[in-house]
This record gives sequence, structure tokens and C-alpha cells, in this order.
Amino acid sequence: MINLIKNELTKIFHKKAIYILAIITVLFTLLSGAIIKFALNIDSVILDDSVTKMLEDGLKNYDLEDPEQLEYYVDDLTTIDATKLMKKYDRDSWQYYRVSNYGYDYLHSLNEAKYISKDKEKIKEAEEAYNNFVKEIDEHDWQYFVNNDLAQAKEQKDNILESLKNNELSDNEKLELNKNLNDVNYRIEGYEYRLNLKIPNDGSSKSMLVDQYVANAIQYQGMNKDESQIKDYDDLLMKREVEEAYYVSKYKLENKMEETDMFS
Repeated sequence: MINLIKNELTKIFHKKAIYILAIITVLFTLLSGAIIKFALNIDSVILDDSVTKMLEDGLKNYDLEDPEQLEYYVDDLTTIDATKLMKKYDRDSWQYYRVSNYGYDYLHSLNEAKYISKDKEKIKEAEEAYNNFVKEIDEHDWQYFVNNDLAQAKEQKDNILESLKNNELSDNEKLELNKNLNDVNYRIEGYEYRLNLKIPNDGSSKSMLVDQYVANAIQYQGMNKDESQIKDYDDLLMKREVEEAYYVSKYKLENKMEETDMFS
């Protein structure tokens, strides 16, 4: 979903004025002027039939002989394809979550191979990768994917630990590797929470809580904990806010509480 949003916002500022106005008009009509709602429900905008129809109508206006316009054509086509794939699944399901986070990249690679590189081998590889992606979603349960993510994170951790054995590393390199190690440790912890507490990646408040915990933990880990060394008041407030969010989300997870109770 992040890729969908980023590509659409980037393209808006490269369109002709009338197309910009059309997009903004549709978005603001759909959202009734609510910017906060836009931020929280951007996927509902992208999935809206009127936006999809507008993108489909716009495809025929591109000059595919122009390399820059061809790139925008591929971006719009990919957004349309990803939207159609997402609509196959319930908005609160783990399948929807998986498609919204990873489907765009598979489809973009496929469309890029078809329309830009036009390389038969690349098209074949991209088609196989995309078909396998959809097949895995349709044939496996959510634990399959979390276990895969967990295995990859553990492999990344092993690689970092191996790299840290290098005696020729500079202090900055060691510092960066240790930061990456902390980050991956919290990701591993998040995957283990999901498996142990049976929390799939979906639209539920419990799933949101896991994501928030991992994000809070990674941010808090990178902060200076010694308040005597924090001279800026805003930095001190931020440190305390992140610290509270970290401990609250950790407590909620350990006690099997809902994200909606986060600050109650």
C-alpha cells in the first residue's frame, strides 16, 4: 500500500493541470475535505471505483513512445491491477494485508517487463514470481508467511552477528551493525508474538498493536535514555512519549489486551 500511495502522489505533480485538478477533486469529494481521514483510510481512496475508472480512462492519454510517460503508464496500470487483486479479499483479512503490502511490487515488475524492457525472459520470470505470490496466498495460511518472515529475520541476525566478528570494522560500522541487530531482534520478537498469540497480519486491533510495539521498540532503542544529557525540551518530551508508548504496547501484548485499549 505504501508503494501505491507514493507512486500516486509522485505522479500527481507530473500531470497536466486539468488532470491534477480532476484527481484532487475526486479525492476531496470522497473524503469530504477530511485530511485526517485521508491519512488513515488512503486504501479506501485507491480502491474506490471512481478513482480506478479515472486511472483506466487516463491510460489511453499516454504517449507510450515517450519514456517518461511510459513509466507513468506502467505506474497507473500497476495501481489498477493491484487494486483489482486487493478487491478479491476481505478488507480485514490477512490476505488483503499481504496483497496491499507486497502485491504492487510483483505487479510493477511484471508490467515493467511487458511494456518497458519487453524482455521475454524477464516477462516470464516476473509472471512466475507474481503467480507464485498469488498461489501462496490462496493455498497457505497466515502462519506460513509469518514463519517465513521469522526465518528470514533470523538469517539476517546470523549474518549481522557473523559480520560483527570482523576485527577490522570501524567504530561507526560496529555501531551501525549493532543498531541493525537491535532492529532485527525486535522484528523477530514481533513475529514470535504473532505466532504465540495467534495474531495474523490483518486489519485487527491486535495486529495493529504488534506493529506498534515493534515500531515503538525500534524507535525507543535508538534514543538516548539519559535525560541529563538531553538539553532540548522537545527532544525530552519526545523521548518520554516514545518511552511510554513502548512500555504500554509491550504491557498490552504481554497481557493479551487490545490496541483499542492502548491509552485507556
